[in-house]
Amino acid sequence: MLIDQKDQQISELKNEINNCAKKLKSCKEQAVCSDCSHFGDAPGIHKFKTKEDSFDVLCESATAGPGWTVIQQRINGKEDFSRDWATYRAGFGSFEGDFFLGLEKIHRLTSAQPHELYIHMEGFDGIIKYYRYEQFAIAGEDDQYRLITLGKAEGNATRDYLNYHRNMKFSTFDRDNDTWDNGSCASKRLFGGGWWYNNCASSNLNGKYYTSSTNEPDAIYWDGIASLKKVKMLIQPKSY
Repeated sequence: MLIDQKDQQISELKNEINNCAKKLKSCKEQAVCSDCSHFGDAPGIHKFKTKEDSFDVLCESATAGPGWTVIQQRINGKEDFSRDWATYRAGFGSFEGDFFLGLEKIHRLTSAQPHELYIHMEGFDGIIKYYRYEQFAIAGEDDQYRLITLGKAEGNATRDYLNYHRNMKFSTFDRDNDTWDNGSCASKRLFGGGWWYNNCASSNLNGKYYTSSTNEPDAIYWDGIASLKKVKMLIQPKSY
């Protein structure tokens, strides 16, 4: 009986491997795939295809393992993140440096299938922190790219400071969707950059980049970490 069960498990595993191989072969032949799990052994820039269009993405395997898509990156401060709504919607920056993939692209990816989120943070002291969320998705533009789900979280970066922004709409200096009564969080020096502001923020990974450790309030920060040298936000399908 146990042998039969083992044989069945082996057979199911082989079928799953064959299906994955066929899917990988198909998407590589067409030069478009839907997530970075197809390129676990070949990180770098690849083309994704959604129902609406196709676009390039950066696949990453060094930070949290193979199969992750980078949706935001801050590594050298050469890109200004104080951008308007249209720019955040479309995306901006360079895959070789700082960039934001774009709210519409992130929405299309996370609405097509369930995704998880990994946030990598490095301070100027060289200490690396992270937080991982088992579910991540944002709504479409008709709902102002609301941060609709995060799921269970774990990590070593002090507390979960993204949870404060759960269910908040995205805000930029020309699109105020926060709950602050005294103005716009995104247009104030105290915060700045587009983010899912509440009243106002306990984290802001799109803040101003400083070239050394600072206590400036508008810096890239995760509450409990004054400023950050490097940040990456990565997503991957939960099925992977």
